[in-house]
Amino acid sequence: MRTLLAALLLVPIVALEATGQAPADSGRRSPIAAGIMSFIAPGVGSAYAGNNYHGAIHGSIALTLAVGGAVAAVADHCDGQDCPGQNQTAIVVIIAAYVTNQVWSVFTAAKDARAYNRWFEQPKKVARIEIGPTLQAAAIHGGATGPHLEVRLLRVAY
Repeated sequence: MRTLLAALLLVPIVALEATGQAPADSGRRSPIAAGIMSFIAPGVGSAYAGNNYHGAIHGSIALTLAVGGAVAAVADHCDGQDCPGQNQTAIVVIIAAYVTNQVWSVFTAAKDARAYNRWFEQPKKVARIEIGPTLQAAAIHGGATGPHLEVRLLRVAY
């Protein structure tokens, strides 16, 4: 089984290396892909969409609930005695909280991907700083001042 899983994971890598190129990245993030990633592992879709904070929050909650559920399940033993499940309520609450976090993570990842795409499509403002002497000569028409010579050492454009 491990060999089959390793082969399935290596096939795409080998195929990419055989072609010598990586898949084109448009820069946009798919909300569907982000949701699927977060369904598989809560928080991963938000990290894919560029929001590492949401990814860390959902991942931490999922990990904490998984460890708490495992501890509650292991602690619920009676050593062969006929006793009711003492931690059944805790386990049900932990499972409900995990499922809630997982659903919340899917919707948050899709929202993060849409927000990333809106940010990606906005025109970016660029600040430019020019340092050094710049000579600019211009004749001003219609004025009595004649030719104009301007010397600048620093120019900041935004």
